[in-house]
Amino acid sequence: MPQPSAAQHPAAQAGAHPQTLETLAAAHQVAHLDADLGTVALLGAHLHDALVSTRNSAALITGVGGFAGYQDTTRPFHLSQNRMTLRVDTTAPVHVVRHTAQAGQRTVLCVADAKETIVMRAETGSRHDLNVLSNLQTRGKHSHPPADLRTGGGVVSLAAVRQARASWAQRDSGQHLNALMAEGGTQRASTLPHIGKGRALKIRPEVLPSFLTYLVARQIRHARLVMGCGFCQGDIFENGAIEQLDTIVLVSQDATNFALDLTQVSRCWVTRFAQSCQLEIYGADDRPVAVLAADPHSNLGQWHDLLAALPAV
Repeated sequence: MPQPSAAQHPAAQAGAHPQTLETLAAAHQVAHLDADLGTVALLGAHLHDALVSTRNSAALITGVGGFAGYQDTTRPFHLSQNRMTLRVDTTAPVHVVRHTAQAGQRTVLCVADAKETIVMRAETGSRHDLNVLSNLQTRGKHSHPPADLRTGGGVVSLAAVRQARASWAQRDSGQHLNALMAEGGTQRASTLPHIGKGRALKIRPEVLPSFLTYLVARQIRHARLVMGCGFCQGDIFENGAIEQLDTIVLVSQDATNFALDLTQVSRCWVTRFAQSCQLEIYGADDRPVAVLAADPHSNLGQWHDLLAALPAV
């Protein structure tokens, strides 16, 4: 199957969709739903042909189908080999809304953060999916006071650093992912420079295009995770194509796509824990935007060697 061109890629068309609840409500009749991220994860496991996308300040991931089994932050991290993966913090303050599109032919579910910025969009692709998303009860709009996620002007919490150092080796991949999701990941971002040698290595962000090109050219299976507000959406790259549209790197497959805006990337870290290592990508606001990790069913030694070869700052 031919790969879509950059102009056809969902990343290139992302601006066509409303980016906030205010602009969405101006274009569509919006229903606020009695739902949280746990509900979204449960419903997503029943979707068959939905087009789902998660975006933040620097990264975008899209996929067609539905999510794997329910996975919240209390459970071990499991990366599905066949469906999209969604890991959620059910306590995260979000708005969940629904509207119709294309003259009522499709139903769209949107998740917005406390500031009412839309971060996830799921559009039905079949009558079955439409029925799944139509069963949620509506409610009045709730107000979520945005949390102050600033890192304190460069001030690092000594207690947070001590706690991170003490628990680093004992945390599994799911717990490390939880730290990236919690409170916008700001605490993890502030503690990484102090976590200790061999645990976190700062990498030059400008290496990202060549690294992604290397992975795609050699069809190296790996996981891509994009951070939302208290959740992350992920999949596994198996085979596809890469192209660059201005400053956006696009990795396209038959049913999934991953995009990264290089101008919005501020720093990258290779982190190592237990038998795992991953590349954590941070946005211009120093919050985590994406993670590249090993496919657990592939050659882990090869993945470790690839990350070890990346140039440090």
